[in-house]
Amino acid sequence: MVDSTAGMLAGDNLVMRYDFGINADNFSRLKQARRQSLEIDGYQAEMFIDGNLVALYIGKVHYVDVMQTHMALSMSLEFSAQVNLELAEKVFNSVHFNPQNS
Repeated sequence: MVDSTAGMLAGDNLVMRYDFGINADNFSRLKQARRQSLEIDGYQAEMFIDGNLVALYIGKVHYVDVMQTHMALSMSLEFSAQVNLELAEKVFNSVHFNPQNS
């Protein structure tokens, strides 16, 4: 059983990583990060800003009965230069989930 969809997209000044699954990164290692609560597509989310990294975590997207846990989404944008918070927020707000019975 596949429990995750993950990937990476890289451009000249930006690397985006994502993981949608039961073991998505909750960014707990970012102890000194500035944190901000927000809502993405109706889900409670947390944004982390740490150096040149802006990350998003949505912990409860869809409950998977057979695994007795929730699917989660982690996404990070790593900028090669200065963080572009406006771009990060546009990317994060572009996330939409198909309707599920959760």
